Amino acid sequence: MKKALRKSTEAWVAQFTSVPASVIQKMAKSDDAMYSYASPSLRLIASPTILCGRCLYEHDGDEAPLKPLESKDGMDVFEACENCGYDLAWEMREPSVFPCGWSTLFAPPSSGWFIDHADEIAKLGFFVFESEDYGALLGIDAAGFDFYEAYWIPLYKLIQS
Repeated sequence: MKKALRKSTEAWVAQFTSVPASVIQKMAKSDDAMYSYASPSLRLIASPTILCGRCLYEHDGDEAPLKPLESKDGMDVFEACENCGYDLAWEMREPSVFPCGWSTLFAPPSSGWFIDHADEIAKLGFFVFESEDYGALLGIDAAGFDFYEAYWIPLYKLIQS
């Protein structure tokens, strides 16, 4: 059963387009904002880790505190940081290397489901981007272990559920 799951996952992942860093960097030269993942060309829409805007504490719980709990005096109030108590801003952690750990992003054959489920996909450890040229793009910022076991098989199971 495990071999069949892996084989199915490998066949599914083979349908993704690998977008090398060189392609993304060429787009970035015409859009410097891309290096901050805040561009129409490439925008980070979900991250496996959320950071406190003040102390950079990493929050990686099931429910990332990016949605405001309430608004006071025109300022949104978010879940308080358990490290410093700050409750006004949380940020998505960006990958440590541009464009992502492998210097490759992966474009699924169809983007809609991936964009609609970006937060669930990020909980599996992926960075999820949206690009005007490719639609959804997935990034993995890691190295040194079996990515099928750690990332692709859990993603395959998620999309099948």
